[in-house]
Amino acid sequence: MGYGFNRQEERRVAGRLTLVNAKRTLLVALAGVLATLILALVYNIPGVVDGSSNLINISLLGLLIINGAAVFFEKSAVEKRNKRNMSLITKVYWVFLEAFMLVLIYGDAAAGGHLGLYPILLGLLCFVPVFSTVEKAYYLILQGLFIIFANILLNSSVSDYVYLVILNGLFIGAGIRMDRKVVSEIVAAERAKDARDLDAIDKLTGLLNRKGFDKRTGVASEACVRSKRKMSLLLFDIDELQQYNNSFGSDRGNFLIRQIAQIIQDMCKRDSDIVCREKGGRFLVYMDGRDALYVSELADRIRAAVEGKRINHGRRASHQYVTLSVGIATGIPVEPSDIDLLCNDAEDFLFEAKKYGRNSVVCDEQLFGAYNRKAN
Repeated sequence: MGYGFNRQEERRVAGRLTLVNAKRTLLVALAGVLATLILALVYNIPGVVDGSSNLINISLLGLLIINGAAVFFEKSAVEKRNKRNMSLITKVYWVFLEAFMLVLIYGDAAAGGHLGLYPILLGLLCFVPVFSTVEKAYYLILQGLFIIFANILLNSSVSDYVYLVILNGLFIGAGIRMDRKVVSEIVAAERAKDARDLDAIDKLTGLLNRKGFDKRTGVASEACVRSKRKMSLLLFDIDELQQYNNSFGSDRGNFLIRQIAQIIQDMCKRDSDIVCREKGGRFLVYMDGRDALYVSELADRIRAAVEGKRINHGRRASHQYVTLSVGIATGIPVEPSDIDLLCNDAEDFLFEAKKYGRNSVVCDEQLFGAYNRKAN
């Protein structure tokens, strides 16, 4: 997103923005259906413009279809809180809305109009959706190409070019300020929510603590039970953290914990991934919808990333550089409380990893078969 927040905060802001964009898009689409019907009537009234061309009628039909489809699909996605669908529908809608609007604007100008609909389109794009810089760039590039194309075909004067360039600059600048205001309001709301639940946050790393983790995973595990979806618990532990603290001091040890926390957080990227610092150099990660192979490979990539940092370990440590040991339990729960059994088994597998000489990952996909006793 590029607003200077940490990864966890950016994810939460992005999730809220997805819903904000979807609701705004839904309102525009509803208004667009009505506006398109009015325009279709206006363009076919004799004397309003030189005449309604095929180009205008095609663009109006396209606008009616894209607005109607957006109302139907976006409303369904918002009601189901499906972030992926909301995001996809929003982006597709604005791409097609802009394309059909540009065709309509050109057809209107060719029929004797004066690009009067262009500021409306520009205002909608700049002030309604809050897209990332890269996403905005696409729309702005298309706007620039349209300005060149339309003015060449319409034999416009230099003053027309200057007008459109200034208009774009003003709208874009105001739109950027509006976007930042919206994002700031969302961040303020998220931080206020965190403040109300501050006892669920680990002060050293900014991750959830075990209390916050239990609260979040309690809800997530219920969803897994209903959908019979796999869930995994990954327990990470910094090997021989005490030796590191004895050698370099607790301040360096705390800095190391924050480094490891950032690595784990950066590599557990899905919105449904829940990361917490349990205690000392231990971290718990909840994941769902993934098989044991994927989870174990991810854990090994995290282990390798920590080892690859080549952080010198303390005196008399087993390894020259700081390493992680990981225990993983994966399976399909029968009831929400099975997550506690997963945590216990992940700890057992962590001890196994320590026995193997540390700097290793132990995962047993068959582990959860024992919990299926109630289903047999």
